[in-house]
Amino acid sequence: HEANGSQEAERLKSMHQSEGTKNAYASGARVLLNYVETDAAKQQFPHWFTDDGDFDVGSVTTQDFENYLGLRSAGTLEQPAGTRPLKKVGRSALSNDRQAFKLLRAEAGLPDLPAGFDESLKKLLKGKARDTTLARQRGELEAEAGKKAFNTTQYRWLCGRLLEQGDLSAWAFVVLTWNLLNRSENTNALCFSHLGVDDDCFTVLVPKSKCNQAGERTGMAKHVYANPLEPAICPLLAMGVYLACTTFDGRPAVFPARNHSTTVAAAIQRALKSEEGRAMLARTGDGHRPNQYGLHSLRKGATTACLSGVLGGPPLVSVLLRGEWDIGSVHKRYMKFEVAGDQYVGRTVCGLPLDSVDFDVLPPRFGTGCNEATLTERVALVFPTVMDHHGEAAFPLLIPCLASLLYHRTYLEAHLPDSFGVGGVLFGSLHTARDLLPYLLDPRDRESECMTPMRRTGVPQFTQLLRNHHQMIENQRAMIESQQQIIEALGGIVPADQHAQVTEEAMQRSVPAIVQQVVEQLGDRVGGRQQFLTEESLLRAMGQVTEQVRAIVTPHASAGTAHQEEEEEAEEEEDDELTDAAAAGSEGQSQMDTTGPEAQERVLYLWERDQQAGTVQPFRKLPEGCKLPSVSVLQGWQLWHGGGRTATFALPMFSELTSKDVTGETQQRYLRQWRAVMGSMDSLAAERTPGLWTQVSQLKHHPMTSKTRAAIYNATARMYRAVCPHLEEIREPQPGDDEPLAQDGLVVYAKRKAQRAVITVAKLQYQRKRQRREEDVPASSSEAPSSSSAAVRRSSRRRHRRPSVC
Repeated sequence: HEANGSQEAERLKSMHQSEGTKNAYASGARVLLNYVETDAAKQQFPHWFTDDGDFDVGSVTTQDFENYLGLRSAGTLEQPAGTRPLKKVGRSALSNDRQAFKLLRAEAGLPDLPAGFDESLKKLLKGKARDTTLARQRGELEAEAGKKAFNTTQYRWLCGRLLEQGDLSAWAFVVLTWNLLNRSENTNALCFSHLGVDDDCFTVLVPKSKCNQAGERTGMAKHVYANPLEPAICPLLAMGVYLACTTFDGRPAVFPARNHSTTVAAAIQRALKSEEGRAMLARTGDGHRPNQYGLHSLRKGATTACLSGVLGGPPLVSVLLRGEWDIGSVHKRYMKFEVAGDQYVGRTVCGLPLDSVDFDVLPPRFGTGCNEATLTERVALVFPTVMDHHGEAAFPLLIPCLASLLYHRTYLEAHLPDSFGVGGVLFGSLHTARDLLPYLLDPRDRESECMTPMRRTGVPQFTQLLRNHHQMIENQRAMIESQQQIIEALGGIVPADQHAQVTEEAMQRSVPAIVQQVVEQLGDRVGGRQQFLTEESLLRAMGQVTEQVRAIVTPHASAGTAHQEEEEEAEEEEDDELTDAAAAGSEGQSQMDTTGPEAQERVLYLWERDQQAGTVQPFRKLPEGCKLPSVSVLQGWQLWHGGGRTATFALPMFSELTSKDVTGETQQRYLRQWRAVMGSMDSLAAERTPGLWTQVSQLKHHPMTSKTRAAIYNATARMYRAVCPHLEEIREPQPGDDEPLAQDGLVVYAKRKAQRAVITVAKLQYQRKRQRREEDVPASSSEAPSSSSAAVRRSSRRRHRRPSVC
């Protein structure tokens, strides 16, 4: 019993170091022991040997071991005949030789090191590191130590190549190592008991790693996600194909072959050294050779892809925790493992597009109508050996694997080789599960219920915002299509010289039928997503357009018959007469009967540039290219409240125009100036002539017939005469004021009139304030107003020379 206890204690003590570390130290010790068997060692270090010729490790001094490391570094250390010659080594190998020397002394019962051993060896190793760096700087060594990192393009090519070659175990091993950010020995040690399922992903537990030798980090299961968008790099599909085409025994390992990582490394080299592989490296590898890549390139490449391959990717701490790097005591104390961060890393590293709405895609799965007993039978048929030996542990994972195999069956048929016989075995078993196809859900299906409840995990908030924005774009496109159909139903697009006119009555007649047709077509096109664009929502949107039409009071006389043209000419003559009479100061009736001829049809305009841009735009109140007319202040005030007509189209009330109804920034600026001047005049009119102002306000809400417009013109002329004495600078244009110019020049003339009105209103406001201040003080001179008026006129002339007075 005591002997058994001592043996167990010795075994446990020997396990304080990992097998890899022991092998490295044993290799260094073997090199030293081989060297002492050569004649060169006996000639250079004769004091190392006893009288019997045996090697005495205790006789090796610090200086002797430094000389030995110098030979080792230079690659001139002799070895016995039949032994592979040694090459130059780096700092890491020299450090292993130091630890191997300590191990030999400990085994010989010499725990104490020679004097100054650690301090002297530390300087030597530091010098070796600097020497290596300088050699890289001179170009004598590779610029980067170790294996090169695979980029995402190389990784995708490698996975597709291994699949096409039929090396399914290497394909699954490579995909898992990349997604887990694992070292190859950790992937090689996976067991079925380490696998699990969590909502929309499967989990892999790594109990031991290089930086977790004692298993202190517990509960850190890594989340692995399917990528149905790219089958070649999909972990779920790779695991499903591998498990379905591999014969397993009672061993718990997922990769039961001994040193399977060595086999995978050889498969990678075969793929990269092929003609296609060298061509791929020439395009994407910056001239690197195939032997510069290996299994560790997967770990480096996956980490780089997570941190630098995407913008706005997962946090650094989550990536470091998934890769199980040791970053010191701060990491262990404050930076703890959290599921959300690892899930985000899992979605990113599996290759899902972070800048797409498909980043939150679900794996292929079965719907609610699938029978559980039937599903269990089909799983046992497709994965027979796994179910026989590891069914209890692996069954939750085998269900999504089967769904992925059925979903990607067409892809596998096209890419699996026939010569290996693997495709025949796989598709023969999948054929037995064809009755599950009706229950298979598409990964992009967001509406159908899954057989087991499944949440979307590892999805950042901006993905949902991106999806909402994408849905808005889809709705906008649907609205554009419906608008085009409405235009076509109402007569098509009118040529550029004739603006499209959409009447309210025609729209009310056509919209319901067109909306119903659009909804039916969209329902056929988008299937289950019809709820985002329903008939009710379209009718509501079209109702808004109808309200816009109803708000327009622009008169328009229908053209097309000789009788209608005569009516238009008669109305124009009548309007001109009323306008001339109002301008001349003739007073008419204060109120006119607006009954009689019915109101003209209200009109809207579709601009050609809006139709070419393909965007949803509101109907305009003026034709495209229409400019504000050149008129006097009185005529402008009449157009402001009553609108008018030109030879080709109707003018709405200018008070209802917005910046969207005029073309260009210049016209928009003129409209703002008109609004400022007319607002001041309306304020004066409401103060001086409240009765006329009320009459005009009421007439604006009546149907805009020619009689209504004449009444508005007449009342506006009367208001103008009442307000005119208070606007000394506003007067009718005289022959000597300005020459009649083209359209642009006439607009400039109208702007000058507007400037005078604004200046005069400012003058009146100033005079009123001054009068209120001087109510108790008698005026000292009657010349003050004239001097004030002169000052205002001088200020007017100065301001008139500025480019943007209003």
